[in-house]
Amino acid sequence: MEKSPRKKNQKTLWQRFQSGDEDAFFEIYQENHALLFNYAIRLSSNEELSRDCIHDMYLELWEKKGKLKSLENFKPYLFKFLRNIVIDKIKEHHKLIGESNGKEPDMVISHEDFLIGKEYKELHVQKVTQALQSLSPRQKEVVYLKFYSNLSYKEIAEVYQINYQSVRNLMSESLKKMKELLLFLVFVLIFWC
Repeated sequence: MEKSPRKKNQKTLWQRFQSGDEDAFFEIYQENHALLFNYAIRLSSNEELSRDCIHDMYLELWEKKGKLKSLENFKPYLFKFLRNIVIDKIKEHHKLIGESNGKEPDMVISHEDFLIGKEYKELHVQKVTQALQSLSPRQKEVVYLKFYSNLSYKEIAEVYQINYQSVRNLMSESLKKMKELLLFLVFVLIFWC
């Protein structure tokens, strides 16, 4: 079975980067910076920390380019790499201020992330946001990676370093919980408004 052009391109781009090609590194940066920044800021809720983490990630990538493994698709690797850096920075911050925080970062998904612009859809957007906020931090993150960053279940499994079926189960639980809450909210709107 032949590989898709996107995967062939990613593999070739990654190989060029590994060999020290600055143009390939810049292309990887350009293609992924916005997605990675949005992901980092939702994990950390801190714009400056997110910028620092992305800077650290790309710096470390460049320094280790020759030692990195060959990848068919590097996007999940970048998300996983960034996630680990963000979590480490958050833990470091908590140590500095004398707090212990063993919890996973709680992804912030705001109403503005969904804002479509039409008044008709605004109420729907608010309800979806409320439903998202009812999810656990891990469930929010999986939904974000799947629907906002367009990662496949396999790629999300690579980010989390868990098996494919666990990601499917987590997504299923997340969507079921959101569906139940959305049905309840629609019921409330119909009978209380």
